[in-house]
Amino acid sequence: ILVIGAAIGTTLTGILAAIGGSIMARRTALAHVLFNLYSGIIAMVLLPVLLWIVESLQHRFDVQTGAIGLVAFHTLFIGLGVVIFLPQVKRIARLIERILPERPNNLVQQLDNSQQQVPELALAIMEKTLTTYACELVEQTKQLCLQPNIPMDPQKQEDFKQGFSAIKHYFTGINFTDEHKDLSDDRLAQTHVIDHLKRLYARTSEVGLITIDNPPPILQQALEHSQKLLSSATTGLCSDDGTHWLDEIAEQYQTLCELRRQAREQIMQETANGQRDSTEALSILDSMRWLARTNYHVWRICYYLRSKDPIMDDEHLVED
Repeated sequence: ILVIGAAIGTTLTGILAAIGGSIMARRTALAHVLFNLYSGIIAMVLLPVLLWIVESLQHRFDVQTGAIGLVAFHTLFIGLGVVIFLPQVKRIARLIERILPERPNNLVQQLDNSQQQVPELALAIMEKTLTTYACELVEQTKQLCLQPNIPMDPQKQEDFKQGFSAIKHYFTGINFTDEHKDLSDDRLAQTHVIDHLKRLYARTSEVGLITIDNPPPILQQALEHSQKLLSSATTGLCSDDGTHWLDEIAEQYQTLCELRRQAREQIMQETANGQRDSTEALSILDSMRWLARTNYHVWRICYYLRSKDPIMDDEHLVED
Protein backbone atom coordinates (compact mmCIF):
# COMPACT_ATOMS: atom_id res chain seq x y z
CA ILE A 1 0.00 0.00 0.00
CA LEU A 2 2.91 2.35 0.74
CA VAL A 3 4.32 1.70 -2.74
CA ILE A 4 0.95 2.56 -4.31
CA GLY A 5 0.67 5.70 -2.19
CA ALA A 6 4.20 6.76 -3.10
CA ALA A 7 3.45 6.36 -6.81
CA ILE A 8 0.38 8.56 -6.51
CA GLY A 9 2.28 11.04 -4.31
CA THR A 10 4.95 11.62 -6.97
CA THR A 11 2.31 13.43 -9.06
CA LEU A 12 2.45 16.31 -6.56
CA THR A 13 5.82 17.41 -7.96
CA GLY A 14 4.36 17.59 -11.47
CA ILE A 15 1.35 19.56 -10.23
CA LEU A 16 3.55 22.12 -8.47
CA ALA A 17 5.79 22.46 -11.55
CA ALA A 18 2.76 23.03 -13.80
CA ILE A 19 1.32 25.86 -11.70
CA GLY A 20 1.59 29.01 -13.79
CA GLY A 21 2.89 26.99 -16.73
CA SER A 22 1.57 26.70 -20.27
CA ILE A 23 -1.60 24.81 -21.15
CA MET A 24 0.46 21.88 -22.43
CA ALA A 25 2.42 21.69 -19.16
CA ARG A 26 -0.82 21.63 -17.15
CA ARG A 27 -2.35 18.98 -19.40
CA THR A 28 0.77 16.83 -19.04
CA ALA A 29 0.61 17.13 -15.25
CA LEU A 30 -3.08 16.17 -15.26
CA ALA A 31 -2.36 13.14 -17.48
CA HIS A 32 0.35 12.09 -15.02
CA VAL A 33 -2.08 12.38 -12.11
CA LEU A 34 -4.82 10.43 -13.90
CA PHE A 35 -2.47 7.64 -14.97
CA ASN A 36 -0.94 7.13 -11.52
CA LEU A 37 -4.35 7.36 -9.82
CA TYR A 38 -5.81 4.90 -12.33
CA SER A 39 -2.90 2.49 -11.83
CA GLY A 40 -3.17 2.84 -8.05
CA ILE A 41 -6.89 2.00 -8.03
CA ILE A 42 -6.24 -1.07 -10.18
CA ALA A 43 -3.44 -2.14 -7.83
CA MET A 44 -5.70 -1.79 -4.78
CA VAL A 45 -8.48 -3.82 -6.41
CA LEU A 46 -6.10 -6.54 -7.59
CA LEU A 47 -3.79 -6.38 -4.57
CA PRO A 48 -4.15 -10.06 -3.54
CA VAL A 49 -3.52 -11.21 -7.12
CA LEU A 50 -0.47 -8.95 -7.55
CA LEU A 51 1.00 -10.11 -4.23
CA TRP A 52 0.51 -13.73 -5.26
CA ILE A 53 2.30 -13.07 -8.57
CA VAL A 54 5.22 -11.37 -6.80
CA GLU A 55 5.52 -14.24 -4.29
CA SER A 56 5.39 -16.80 -7.08
CA LEU A 57 8.17 -14.98 -8.95
CA GLN A 58 10.28 -14.85 -5.78
CA HIS A 59 9.94 -18.61 -5.25
CA ARG A 60 10.46 -19.28 -8.93
CA PHE A 61 13.72 -17.34 -9.18
CA ASP A 62 14.78 -17.88 -5.56
CA VAL A 63 14.74 -14.15 -4.74
CA GLN A 64 14.57 -12.99 -1.15
CA THR A 65 11.81 -10.64 -0.04
CA GLY A 66 12.75 -7.00 0.43
CA ALA A 67 13.75 -4.22 -1.97
CA ILE A 68 13.62 -6.44 -5.05
CA GLY A 69 10.12 -7.56 -4.13
CA LEU A 70 8.96 -3.96 -3.80
CA VAL A 71 10.51 -3.08 -7.16
CA ALA A 72 8.81 -6.08 -8.76
CA PHE A 73 5.45 -5.11 -7.26
CA HIS A 74 5.80 -1.49 -8.41
CA THR A 75 6.82 -2.51 -11.92
CA LEU A 76 3.98 -5.00 -12.10
CA PHE A 77 1.15 -2.63 -11.19
CA ILE A 78 2.54 0.25 -13.29
CA GLY A 79 2.94 -2.10 -16.26
CA LEU A 80 -0.62 -3.35 -15.78
CA GLY A 81 -1.78 0.29 -15.69
CA VAL A 82 -0.04 0.97 -19.01
CA VAL A 83 -1.66 -2.08 -20.64
CA ILE A 84 -5.14 -0.99 -19.54
CA PHE A 85 -4.58 2.78 -19.94
CA LEU A 86 -2.98 2.79 -23.41
CA PRO A 87 -6.01 1.64 -25.46
CA GLN A 88 -8.04 4.45 -23.86
CA VAL A 89 -5.45 7.18 -24.52
CA LYS A 90 -7.49 9.07 -27.16
CA ARG A 91 -10.58 9.10 -24.97
CA ILE A 92 -8.55 10.28 -21.97
CA ALA A 93 -6.88 12.97 -24.12
CA ARG A 94 -10.30 14.33 -25.05
CA LEU A 95 -11.29 14.30 -21.37
CA ILE A 96 -8.17 16.28 -20.43
CA GLU A 97 -8.87 18.81 -23.21
CA ARG A 98 -12.40 19.30 -21.84
CA ILE A 99 -11.11 19.76 -18.30
CA LEU A 100 -8.34 22.12 -19.42
CA PRO A 101 -9.55 23.79 -22.64
CA GLU A 102 -7.07 25.83 -24.63
CA ARG A 103 -7.58 29.53 -24.00
CA PRO A 104 -8.03 31.48 -27.26
CA ASN A 105 -5.09 33.74 -28.11
CA ASN A 106 -6.59 37.21 -28.48
CA LEU A 107 -3.42 38.47 -30.13
CA VAL A 108 -4.11 36.57 -33.35
CA GLN A 109 -7.85 35.84 -33.19
CA GLN A 110 -8.50 37.69 -36.48
CA LEU A 111 -6.29 35.37 -38.54
CA ASP A 112 -8.16 32.86 -40.71
CA ASN A 113 -6.40 30.70 -43.30
CA SER A 114 -9.33 31.10 -45.70
CA GLN A 115 -8.30 34.77 -46.10
CA GLN A 116 -4.92 33.81 -47.56
CA GLN A 117 -6.40 33.26 -51.03
CA VAL A 118 -7.20 37.00 -51.27
CA PRO A 119 -3.86 38.80 -50.65
CA GLU A 120 -5.45 42.26 -50.37
CA LEU A 121 -7.73 41.05 -47.58
CA ALA A 122 -5.00 38.96 -45.96
CA LEU A 123 -2.59 41.91 -45.76
CA ALA A 124 -5.30 44.15 -44.29
CA ILE A 125 -6.07 41.55 -41.59
CA MET A 126 -2.35 41.03 -41.08
CA GLU A 127 -1.80 44.74 -40.44
CA LYS A 128 -4.52 44.77 -37.76
CA THR A 129 -3.05 41.65 -36.14
CA LEU A 130 0.49 43.02 -36.19
CA THR A 131 -0.76 46.25 -34.63
CA THR A 132 -2.58 44.37 -31.85
CA TYR A 133 0.48 42.19 -31.20
CA ALA A 134 2.81 45.20 -31.24
CA CYS A 135 0.61 47.20 -28.82
CA GLU A 136 0.67 44.37 -26.29
CA LEU A 137 4.39 43.71 -26.68
CA VAL A 138 5.34 47.39 -26.40
CA GLU A 139 3.15 47.74 -23.30
CA GLN A 140 4.87 44.68 -21.82
CA THR A 141 8.25 46.22 -22.65
CA LYS A 142 7.21 49.39 -20.85
CA GLN A 143 6.28 47.41 -17.73
CA LEU A 144 9.60 45.54 -17.81
CA CYS A 145 11.46 48.85 -17.94
CA LEU A 146 9.57 50.06 -14.88
CA GLN A 147 10.02 46.80 -12.96
CA PRO A 148 13.00 44.91 -14.43
CA ASN A 149 13.13 42.47 -11.50
CA ILE A 150 9.63 41.15 -12.19
CA PRO A 151 9.70 38.67 -15.12
CA MET A 152 6.98 38.42 -17.73
CA ASP A 153 3.94 36.36 -16.74
CA PRO A 154 4.48 32.79 -18.09
CA GLN A 155 1.00 32.65 -19.67
CA LYS A 156 1.53 36.00 -21.37
CA GLN A 157 4.93 34.85 -22.59
CA GLU A 158 3.33 31.71 -24.01
CA ASP A 159 0.67 33.84 -25.76
CA PHE A 160 3.38 35.95 -27.38
CA LYS A 161 5.31 32.87 -28.45
CA GLN A 162 2.30 31.08 -29.94
CA GLY A 163 0.99 34.31 -31.44
CA PHE A 164 4.24 35.01 -33.26
CA SER A 165 4.30 31.45 -34.60
CA ALA A 166 0.74 31.91 -35.91
CA ILE A 167 1.68 35.24 -37.52
CA LYS A 168 4.63 33.70 -39.36
CA HIS A 169 2.58 30.73 -40.53
CA TYR A 170 -0.23 32.97 -41.78
CA PHE A 171 2.06 35.46 -43.52
CA THR A 172 4.06 32.81 -45.39
CA GLY A 173 0.81 31.17 -46.53
CA ILE A 174 -0.63 34.23 -48.30
CA ASN A 175 -1.16 33.35 -51.96
CA PHE A 176 0.79 36.08 -53.78
CA THR A 177 0.99 35.89 -57.58
CA ASP A 178 2.40 38.07 -60.35
CA GLU A 179 -0.89 39.96 -60.34
CA HIS A 180 -0.16 41.33 -56.88
CA LYS A 181 2.99 43.33 -57.58
CA ASP A 182 1.23 46.48 -56.42
CA LEU A 183 1.17 44.95 -52.92
CA SER A 184 4.95 44.57 -52.76
CA ASP A 185 5.49 47.68 -50.59
CA ASP A 186 2.90 46.55 -48.03
CA ARG A 187 4.34 43.06 -48.08
CA LEU A 188 7.88 44.38 -47.54
CA ALA A 189 6.76 46.68 -44.71
CA GLN A 190 5.05 43.79 -42.90
CA THR A 191 8.15 41.64 -43.35
CA HIS A 192 10.14 44.36 -41.57
CA VAL A 193 7.54 44.51 -38.79
CA ILE A 194 7.64 40.75 -38.24
CA ASP A 195 11.44 40.80 -38.11
CA HIS A 196 11.53 43.62 -35.54
CA LEU A 197 8.76 41.99 -33.46
CA LYS A 198 10.82 38.82 -33.29
CA ARG A 199 13.85 40.77 -32.06
CA LEU A 200 11.80 42.82 -29.59
CA TYR A 201 10.23 39.67 -28.16
CA ALA A 202 13.70 38.18 -27.70
CA ARG A 203 14.79 41.28 -25.74
CA THR A 204 11.71 41.28 -23.51
CA SER A 205 12.31 37.58 -22.79
CA GLU A 206 15.80 38.39 -21.48
CA VAL A 207 15.63 41.78 -19.81
CA GLY A 208 19.02 43.49 -19.87
CA LEU A 209 18.16 46.15 -17.30
CA ILE A 210 20.06 45.64 -14.07
CA THR A 211 19.00 47.18 -10.77
CA ILE A 212 21.71 49.50 -9.43
CA ASP A 213 21.60 51.03 -5.94
CA ASN A 214 22.80 54.46 -7.04
CA PRO A 215 22.24 54.72 -10.78
CA PRO A 216 24.06 57.60 -12.48
CA PRO A 217 21.94 60.53 -13.72
CA ILE A 218 22.66 59.63 -17.34
CA LEU A 219 21.00 56.21 -16.87
CA GLN A 220 18.02 57.86 -15.20
CA GLN A 221 17.71 60.20 -18.18
CA ALA A 222 17.84 57.25 -20.56
CA LEU A 223 15.05 55.49 -18.63
CA GLU A 224 12.90 58.64 -18.75
CA HIS A 225 13.34 58.99 -22.53
CA SER A 226 12.63 55.27 -22.93
CA GLN A 227 9.37 55.61 -21.01
CA LYS A 228 8.34 58.59 -23.15
CA LEU A 229 9.12 56.68 -26.34
CA LEU A 230 7.26 53.55 -25.24
CA SER A 231 4.25 55.56 -24.02
CA SER A 232 4.05 57.46 -27.31
CA ALA A 233 4.39 54.20 -29.25
CA THR A 234 1.60 52.49 -27.30
CA THR A 235 -0.73 55.48 -27.64
CA GLY A 236 0.05 55.95 -31.32
CA LEU A 237 -0.33 52.29 -32.28
CA CYS A 238 -3.57 51.87 -30.36
CA SER A 239 -5.23 54.93 -31.90
CA ASP A 240 -5.73 56.54 -35.31
CA ASP A 241 -4.40 59.92 -34.24
CA GLY A 242 -2.30 60.63 -37.34
CA THR A 243 1.44 59.99 -37.62
CA HIS A 244 2.92 63.07 -35.92
CA TRP A 245 3.97 60.90 -32.98
CA LEU A 246 6.39 59.00 -35.23
CA ASP A 247 8.64 62.07 -35.31
CA GLU A 248 8.44 62.26 -31.52
CA ILE A 249 9.61 58.69 -30.95
CA ALA A 250 12.32 59.11 -33.61
CA GLU A 251 13.64 62.09 -31.63
CA GLN A 252 13.45 60.14 -28.38
CA TYR A 253 15.40 57.29 -29.93
CA GLN A 254 18.10 59.60 -31.27
CA THR A 255 18.38 61.15 -27.78
CA LEU A 256 18.76 57.66 -26.31
CA CYS A 257 21.57 56.88 -28.76
CA GLU A 258 23.36 60.10 -27.83
CA LEU A 259 22.96 59.33 -24.11
CA ARG A 260 24.37 55.88 -24.69
CA ARG A 261 27.43 57.28 -26.44
CA GLN A 262 27.95 59.81 -23.64
CA ALA A 263 27.46 57.13 -20.97
CA ARG A 264 30.03 54.85 -22.55
CA GLU A 265 32.67 57.57 -22.49
CA GLN A 266 31.69 58.89 -19.05
CA ILE A 267 31.38 55.56 -17.23
CA MET A 268 34.59 54.19 -18.68
CA GLN A 269 36.46 57.31 -17.64
CA GLU A 270 35.03 57.13 -14.11
CA THR A 271 36.04 53.46 -13.89
CA ALA A 272 39.56 54.20 -15.09
CA ASN A 273 39.86 56.96 -12.45
CA GLY A 274 38.75 54.55 -9.71
CA GLN A 275 35.48 56.40 -9.09
CA ARG A 276 33.29 53.44 -10.06
CA ASP A 277 33.50 49.69 -9.60
CA SER A 278 34.14 47.85 -12.89
CA THR A 279 31.29 45.37 -12.31
CA GLU A 280 28.81 48.20 -11.74
CA ALA A 281 30.20 50.06 -14.76
CA LEU A 282 29.61 47.08 -17.05
CA SER A 283 26.07 46.70 -15.65
CA ILE A 284 25.32 50.35 -16.45
CA LEU A 285 26.67 50.00 -20.00
CA ASP A 286 24.70 46.77 -20.51
CA SER A 287 21.52 48.55 -19.35
CA MET A 288 22.14 51.46 -21.70
CA ARG A 289 22.73 49.07 -24.60
CA TRP A 290 19.56 47.10 -23.83
CA LEU A 291 17.50 50.29 -23.66
CA ALA A 292 18.85 51.61 -26.97
CA ARG A 293 18.38 48.37 -28.87
CA THR A 294 14.94 47.65 -27.42
CA ASN A 295 13.64 51.13 -28.23
CA TYR A 296 15.17 50.90 -31.69
CA HIS A 297 12.98 47.91 -32.53
CA VAL A 298 9.91 49.68 -31.10
CA TRP A 299 10.61 52.73 -33.26
CA ARG A 300 11.03 50.67 -36.43
CA ILE A 301 7.87 48.64 -35.73
CA CYS A 302 5.89 51.87 -35.38
CA TYR A 303 7.41 53.32 -38.53
CA TYR A 304 6.59 50.33 -40.75
CA LEU A 305 3.08 49.99 -39.36
CA ARG A 306 2.06 53.63 -39.53
CA SER A 307 4.28 55.60 -41.91
CA LYS A 308 3.00 56.20 -45.43
CA ASP A 309 6.41 57.32 -46.67
CA PRO A 310 8.42 55.08 -49.03
CA ILE A 311 10.24 52.22 -47.34
CA MET A 312 13.54 53.49 -45.97
CA ASP A 313 16.60 51.33 -45.58
CA ASP A 314 17.33 51.14 -41.88
CA GLU A 315 20.39 48.91 -41.96
CA HIS A 316 22.66 51.85 -41.11
CA LEU A 317 20.55 52.56 -38.03
CA VAL A 318 20.97 49.14 -36.41
CA GLU A 319 22.85 49.35 -33.13
CA ASP A 320 26.11 47.46 -32.90
